[in-house]
Amino acid sequence: MYQVALLGIGTVGSSIYELLQKEISDEFNVKHVLIRSREKHKNFEKQELLTTDFKDIEQDQDIDIVIEVIGGIHPAREYIEDSLRKKRHVVTANKELLSEYGEELIQLAQEMGVSLLFEASVGGAIPVIDPMMNELLVNDISKISGIMNGTTNFILSKMKNSNLEFEEALKLAQELGYAEQNPDADILGYDAARKLAILSSLAYHQTIKMQDMKVEGITKVSISDIEWADKMGYEIKMVAVSSKENGCISATVAPFMIKKENPLSLVVDSYNAIAMDCNNAGSLMFMGRGAGKPTGSAIATNLMDIISSKPSLSSMVNRAPKEEAMPIIEKKYHYYVKVDFQDQEEKQKLEKLSDLGELVDQEESLVMITEEMSCDELQAYIDRIKGIAAVEKVSAIRILDQDTMA
Repeated sequence: MYQVALLGIGTVGSSIYELLQKEISDEFNVKHVLIRSREKHKNFEKQELLTTDFKDIEQDQDIDIVIEVIGGIHPAREYIEDSLRKKRHVVTANKELLSEYGEELIQLAQEMGVSLLFEASVGGAIPVIDPMMNELLVNDISKISGIMNGTTNFILSKMKNSNLEFEEALKLAQELGYAEQNPDADILGYDAARKLAILSSLAYHQTIKMQDMKVEGITKVSISDIEWADKMGYEIKMVAVSSKENGCISATVAPFMIKKENPLSLVVDSYNAIAMDCNNAGSLMFMGRGAGKPTGSAIATNLMDIISSKPSLSSMVNRAPKEEAMPIIEKKYHYYVKVDFQDQEEKQKLEKLSDLGELVDQEESLVMITEEMSCDELQAYIDRIKGIAAVEKVSAIRILDQDTMA
């Protein structure tokens, strides 16, 4: 029987603890549960397992596997490194840590001859990392896109279906437990960017970090934008997308308008979906719950991988083809742009111009589809508009290309 130390007993930690006690109890025994405060966990059923001192785990020679679900960079990084150096297998759901230090940790696991597995770090219960590294190993993945944050997807779904403004939908998400009291990591795009960094690094065989991406949140999306998208045959979704094309890599996390025919447009509420374009397998999509209790399922699967002697992630990474590092560039997109004016006279100043893009509507606001632009070119475009006419508000949202499912 494998002896397990569980670092953290929050929502995810509680779900994996329950699985370890009931579903896979014949294979694993939980020997330690690391917590921050005994007072907070005074009702925990087995008080003798609880410890607030990692040294109790560090010094226990019987521990075979460490499960890390405390999150954040520190002290999680130190705990994982210590466990790997003691030749203990590690299973983690820590996307923040892996997106920043994943390469170093995988290398350390390889040197120590143990497994570092993290299926739960991307997409919660959705199996996506294992298929990438096993079933799709003979494929070249050229594109990844998806709805990788359930909180923002819930908010945008409620804005459309319940006619709620952003702040109202966010408050509802917090009341229902879909959003943290400090929701910045979700609504500003950081959570999705970390997940995209992990997937992109594995798919393109080089380290991609959040600072390599264009990352924007959903705080500026309005009901008016959602209504216009609907009229034009689009849905607005927070999409994380990366691609490998012409020897370059690009990665973006932002609100996108996506065609209603795109399967990602059908992903609603707190669900996640991840799509990939592969040269042999074609277009694939994985969908499911992306956070919370279902995450325990992915952790349990990684535990079973360890005892079944399935190849560790570090060995799978080594089996992948080695390529020279590709430059990371910004991908240009067409933009939906809506300009609201202080009065009609100001609007008329812009209506006379013929080079602003495809005009969609000009009754009250000007709604246009631009040529493909970079962020800097879009800002120059908006500055030009503001230099010609007194505007009340300018909205701009990228449009996802539709040549592939992803």
